Order: sequence, then C-alpha cells, then structure tokens
Amino acid sequence: MGKFLKNNWPPLVLAALSFLTRFLFLAHPPEQVFDEVYFQGFAKNYFSGQYYFDIHPPLGKLVIYFFAYLLGFRNQAASTADFFVLRFPAAFFGALFVLLVYYLILKMGLSKKAAFLGAALVLLDNAILVQSKLTLIDIFLLFFGFFSLYLLFWFKSAPQGSKKAYLFLALSATSAALSSSVKWTGLSFLAIVGLFFLMML
Repeated sequence: MGKFLKNNWPPLVLAALSFLTRFLFLAHPPEQVFDEVYFQGFAKNYFSGQYYFDIHPPLGKLVIYFFAYLLGFRNQAASTADFFVLRFPAAFFGALFVLLVYYLILKMGLSKKAAFLGAALVLLDNAILVQSKLTLIDIFLLFFGFFSLYLLFWFKSAPQGSKKAYLFLALSATSAALSSSVKWTGLSFLAIVGLFFLMML
C-alpha cells in the first residue's frame, strides 16, 4: 500500500483536490447564474419533449439531461437539490479533466513533476473552475477535445500501421467529433487529428 501511494501520489492528490473544489458548495447559489438560464432550460426541455432552438449542437445538453435523469431529476420546481443535480455533469467532467491533463502531459513524454505542475495549473484556473461548477457545456468540449489529443499520442506510440494504432486513431477522431458535437469550435480538435494523421503518412 505504501509503495502504491508513493508511486501514485500525484494523481491521487490531484483527484482529491479536483473533486473537492468542483463539488464543494456545488448547489450554491441556488439560482441560475450566467448562461445557466439557457442550458438548464434546454435540458429541462428534453424532459418535457418541448422543441427548442440553439445555435450549438445538442451533445452538451444531452449530457446534462442524461445525468439529471440518472440522478432522479424530473423537471421539478427549482430547489437546492435540483441545482446540484443539474450542475453535477460539469463538476464531474471538470474533475476528470484535471486528471486527463496530468496523463496527457505524461504521454507527451514529460516528467511526473511537469505533469503535476500542468494539471495543478488547470486545477487552479479560475475560468475552468467556474465552467465546472455551473450548468455550462464548455467543459464537455474541453474534456472530449483533450481526450482526443491523449488518444492521438497513443496512436503515435503504437506500432506504425498496426491495428492497435488505427484503433487509437479512430477513437481519437471519435472523441474529437464528440467535442464538435458540443460546440462548433470543437471542430478544431478534429482538424488537429486530421493534420496529425497526414503528417504521419
């Protein structure tokens, strides 16, 4: 147990701090903040089956709806518990995003210290923290986009031309496509995957 903690303390510390900072006081304030008025409303429309128009693709709102459904939200009147449920997906993905950055930096060939520092900067970044504590969708875009980059480095390290390599490439493109299914700006990650593949030819 001691050896495990010694070898894995950086991601364990990051995980503890990321989940703590994202979920602490998640239901407060118990009122809509900034663009929550849109995204909470869009998610609730899936429960009622009501049509709505949004300039963004639907995946981000569907993620919120999916987690809200699993956690028992049924489009009730607004309460503290409801705000926790509706903000849960962003907090969950925001906490995982910190760990993803740590493992991405490691996969890029940098040291554990560099990975810890990079992930710690993401952990303490105020903009990402806010995106992770409200019913907003940008954190989903970032998570899927950076996960596509992580898989891209797995593709690079796999034997060239092998089935394993092309599996990682396909998964990377899929994750980038998920990012663009949250917001159109996620298409930039899909472009990175495409350019990376062309450079490897």
